[in-house]
Formats: sequence, structure tokens, C-alpha cells
Amino acid sequence: MRARLALLVAAVSVLTLVAFLVPLALLVRTVAQDRATVRATADAQSLVPVVGTADAPTIRLTVERARRGVRPTGECLPARRHGARRPGAPYARGGPGRTRAEPHR
Repeated sequence: MRARLALLVAAVSVLTLVAFLVPLALLVRTVAQDRATVRATADAQSLVPVVGTADAPTIRLTVERARRGVRPTGECLPARRHGARRPGAPYARGGPGRTRAEPHR
């Protein structure tokens, strides 16, 4: 009787585990496909402005970088209040609203 009960518990545990892991595997596969599609779309969209406006060497360089996986990155600067000026910093061209100081010519 105990052997049958142990076998029943093991069978139920295995079925529960399979019932959880099969949908999880399908979900992981779908998410991986979606991510690959999104990345390929983003890579293709990043080439469109270059292809439309640049010369042949620039296009070649951009395509080579895309093939190697080199992606241009942006830099997040710390937020500053608009018009705030650091002490001792000269005003930028165009008044105090700018954040980057340029020499006047």
C-alpha cells in the first residue's frame, strides 16, 4: 500500500512539473523570437537615415559596424534646472538658457 502511495505521489509530482515546464519552455522560446525580431527591426531602422543621406564609404562603415554588433549609445546627463548656471561659468551663446558654454566670436 505504501509503495502504491509513493508511486502515486511521484506520478502526480512529475505531471505537475511537466505541466509547468512545457508552457514555460514555449514562453521562453516566444520571448526569444520576439526579442530577436525587435532587435533586427531596430538595427534595420537605424540604417535607414544613413542609407538615405550618406555617401558610399559611410554606408559601408555603418553596415560593417551593424554586422559586428557595434551600437551607437547615448549619454544621459544629470538633470539641471532650465537656466541654472554654475558659479563662475560663462554664459553660453544665446543667453543663460543654454547649458553648454561656447566662446563668443
